[in-house]
Amino acid sequence: MPMLGKTPMMRQYQEIKARYPDTILFFRLGDFYEMFGPDAELASRELEITLTGRDAGLEARVPMCGVPYHAADNYIARLIQKGYKVAICEQIEDPRSARGIVRREVTRVITPGTVVESQMIAAQYSNYLAAVTGRQYAWGLAYCDVSTGDFYAAEFTGPDAENRLKDELFRLSPSEVLLPGEGIKDKTPAFINCPAATYLEKGVFSFRRASQILLEHFGVLSLESFGCTGLTLAVACAGAIIFYLQETQKASPRQIKTLKQYSPDLYLLIDSTTFRNLELTRTMRFNEKKGSLLEIMDKTKTAPGSRLLRQWLEKPLTDKNVLEERLSAVEVLTKQWSQRQTLRKLLEEIYDLERLMTRILYNRAGPRELVSLRNSLAVLPQIKNVLGSLEGSAYLKRLHGELETLDEAYRLLARAIEEDPPYNLNNGGVIRQGYDPQIDDLRSSSRHGKEWIARLESEEKEKTGIKSLKVGFNKVFGYYFEVTKANLSLVPEYFQRKQTLANGERYVTKELLELENQVLGAEEKLLARELEVYNQVLAEIGAAAETLQKTTQVLAQVDVLQSMAELAVQNDYVRPSLLDKEENRLFFRELRHPVVEKLSANNYFVPNDLQFAGDTSLCIITGPNMGGKSTYIRSVALAVVMAQAGSFVPAKEAVISLRDRVFARVGASDDLGSGQSTFMVEMNEVANILRNATPYSLVILDEVGRGTSTYDGLSMAWAVSEYLATVLKTKTLFATHYHELTRLEESYPSIKNLSASVREKGEEIIFLHKIVEGPADRSYGIQVGRLAGLPPEVIGRAEDVLNNMERRHIDGQDNPAAVTRPEQDKEKTAGFVPEDAAGSECLAFLEKMDLLNITPLEALNKLYQLQEMLKKERRGGVEK
Repeated sequence: MPMLGKTPMMRQYQEIKARYPDTILFFRLGDFYEMFGPDAELASRELEITLTGRDAGLEARVPMCGVPYHAADNYIARLIQKGYKVAICEQIEDPRSARGIVRREVTRVITPGTVVESQMIAAQYSNYLAAVTGRQYAWGLAYCDVSTGDFYAAEFTGPDAENRLKDELFRLSPSEVLLPGEGIKDKTPAFINCPAATYLEKGVFSFRRASQILLEHFGVLSLESFGCTGLTLAVACAGAIIFYLQETQKASPRQIKTLKQYSPDLYLLIDSTTFRNLELTRTMRFNEKKGSLLEIMDKTKTAPGSRLLRQWLEKPLTDKNVLEERLSAVEVLTKQWSQRQTLRKLLEEIYDLERLMTRILYNRAGPRELVSLRNSLAVLPQIKNVLGSLEGSAYLKRLHGELETLDEAYRLLARAIEEDPPYNLNNGGVIRQGYDPQIDDLRSSSRHGKEWIARLESEEKEKTGIKSLKVGFNKVFGYYFEVTKANLSLVPEYFQRKQTLANGERYVTKELLELENQVLGAEEKLLARELEVYNQVLAEIGAAAETLQKTTQVLAQVDVLQSMAELAVQNDYVRPSLLDKEENRLFFRELRHPVVEKLSANNYFVPNDLQFAGDTSLCIITGPNMGGKSTYIRSVALAVVMAQAGSFVPAKEAVISLRDRVFARVGASDDLGSGQSTFMVEMNEVANILRNATPYSLVILDEVGRGTSTYDGLSMAWAVSEYLATVLKTKTLFATHYHELTRLEESYPSIKNLSASVREKGEEIIFLHKIVEGPADRSYGIQVGRLAGLPPEVIGRAEDVLNNMERRHIDGQDNPAAVTRPEQDKEKTAGFVPEDAAGSECLAFLEKMDLLNITPLEALNKLYQLQEMLKKERRGGVEK
């Protein structure tokens, strides 16, 4: 770090900054946090605040900028959102009693993953700090929401461990990731897509050290009760998180009460590509909640409820018993309109108690937040009564039993905290009258002292005859009498001059100084006592932290269940009938897409059916662009995810055998950063499906093979379809414009053709958005182009090309642009051999072929041979 100055204060700054080199140091000077040198230049640029300078004992002034301490949170939030870390350096002794320079220390380091302030993080999103360590076939992961105390750990092993970890990190979207080793961000594994990577010394991730950290934190003798036996990598990551929090927060993270070990295999597996394509919690285009499935489903009333709903959607279950419990609870709530509306109204009064409790434990909760806590606790008995009145659900009954009303905490807050306290504790007036006798006495002294000063002002006006005489106060001079120039001749001898002004003079008297000492002494003692009592209240509330956390978790579940019930009633959803995966059925009557129907004009949506019996594994869906194929296959996938999250689904009837994985390959995109073309990305996604899908998975494919030449693409789509239908036997919906694939139905009983129907009206078409049995023979691409507003010249030329291609089966030409224009046709058509004149050798070849004993690969080879023979015969006809 360059020398910034030789003054004692600058030397102190540099010593502290050297211990926190990767942070922006907020250095407390009076009522401001100041930044110097490179930190000041960076903060000035990022926060758009004025850059000034300061004399520091050197020839050049040191760059400097600052922000008011009372507004610092807003500035810190902006830096954190940009991925920076901020070290808060406070004055830890009273400047008035300090000898020499005031002692300062860093009291906290704020990083993207350790934020707990409500104004710095979105209420509806979890803010995860993650830790990762491992190697190619074994990875450990731990993650924690520091603001709530949620703490999880898992391990991923096997050949696909890295991909599964990548998918999990995509779902979590951590704000910060801890990694072992010293280095730069180039050392971050490629699959960790996080803007903030923090490197800890390798020893922090050692199993022995991490185990000791966890044992000391939880106060236990063994980690067996957390289910961590044998999970050395997961334990290493969990220990690294606790270590990091202790270092940055300068205190033990007491809000973290337990560590939950989980196995990703116990949930419906959704890889990152599928998660993105289905737009479960955020849209592909804008990467935001608006327009996603979560936005449609979120009818929650509390921040913890909204976060829990997101978690249920991100991690659907495969346990049929747990899902039936959720569905039964939702069903009960759908039938109890009055109780549901009462719950919704009461839940609106519940503050974000999870995050508030963390701020209480760190002594960072403000007076208004304690009022919000008191108001939240006030409605808990009513919520418990409503839950007790609901019958027919074991889940709701269990939640009723687990809900604690925290009566003692409520009574404490009602006695101790003013009804409407000031926002800032330093302003006083927070502790309620009658709660603490010492505070009451000090308030009385302060109040009477001010009354005495006011009376003294009146008396001195009478004595001196100075009618404009008034008492003033400021922090520098204290209390004083102010006299204008016009009245200076009336000032008595016992007035002692304090300060000269442009328009007058300020004076003090012996009596005023005595009253000042009494008033200011009482106010100073009052503020100190209020702070002491306030911290005692925080400590007493903090003692109930574990109970309050459990109660908040109960309230979040109640909120999600009522949200699902409200959703089902408002949108006419049905409870799905869940079957064991071995039955392998999917059946929907009048299924709708939950998002598209809400975005449609007047909520009008054409529903569709699906009959996916055990003997059918692949449905090939053809038909026009904009006919509804993509919407149809997505609606099936979304219904499965919703059902396995515990929600009703948008249909009149739904029968779902539980799935183990859902795959969605949709659209076309490239990855230029890693040098992958659109087709390579597509093939990677298909390869992932073919490697990992099982007979109990659900696969939706929206085009395969369109990123390469027609024959290559068709061949790949054909082979992939056969593999899914005959080898994997995976329930698959394949929307395609390769109409040739519809012939597969003739060879494989497990393959069925569906199509999107249209109605033709001259050159125009009407999209019916109805999926019917049977194949389509056209894609109506030109008609869709006309609807999109392509120039008439382009539409006309396209029709000419299409007519020529259909009529002449172009002789070996793969380039449609080579097709002649209409005025050229007469010159060129004479040389072509009519279709019925060619193919004698081909017919003989076909007659000898044993179709019943031929493999798919052999069939493709035979097809290629036939094509070459046909070309040869046609060329012979032209030569003749």
